[in-house]
This record gives sequence, structure tokens and C-alpha cells, in this order.
Amino acid sequence: MENGNTAVSKRLRQAREEAQLSYADLSARTGFSKSVLQRYEMGTVKKLPLDRLEIIARALGVSHEWLLTGNESRGSLTPQDVTEQIRLKFIEHGILQEGDDLTDDQLTYYLDKLRQILQNG
Repeated sequence: MENGNTAVSKRLRQAREEAQLSYADLSARTGFSKSVLQRYEMGTVKKLPLDRLEIIARALGVSHEWLLTGNESRGSLTPQDVTEQIRLKFIEHGILQEGDDLTDDQLTYYLDKLRQILQNG
């Protein structure tokens, strides 16, 4: 039977790999160093603070509950989490700059455009 740290570490790695993020990508999204993220993923850190786990979960697009327990739905993100994911993608693609916020008007505009694209296939 694996301990809690090992299970969390495995889910961290799984979520990062499924999101196709390198440690550098995840570091840019979270503000944590690559070495810290590697230690979390390897399970060499005895205690991973919940506030840090929540930041990492948001950056990976999963719930912190899933990372902790493996039982919650991986996609149980709040609307704020979804907005943050969109903001991070916009920064990654140069649409927004680091530190910029995504306004409600911008979010509505881009979501409407996405709906149009999806409907028109």
C-alpha cells in the first residue's frame, strides 16, 4: 500500500504529463521553481502545503481534491479556475502579458468566438 505522499506525487506527475507541460512550463504557471516541483513530484518533500497544492492543481487543470485523494472528479474546476486557465493560455500564446487580468468582457468575447468555432466545425 502506498503512502499519501507517493500517491499525490504520482497524480502530480500524471496530471503534468497529461497536460503536456514541462517543469519549466509548470514553473512559469505557478511561480514555483522547477526543482521544487520536481521534489513534489518525486515525493521527496514530506509535507506539501495545501495552498501550494491548490496553485499547482489550478495550473494543471485538475482539482486539488483529486490530487490529494484520487476520488474527486479531476475536472471539478470552478468558473474562476476556468478563467485562470484561459488567462494562462493567453499569456502562453502572447495574447496577454504576465500580470494582466482577463476582463469579463474579454472572456465573454473569446468564449463567444470559441462557441462559433465549435458550432461551425
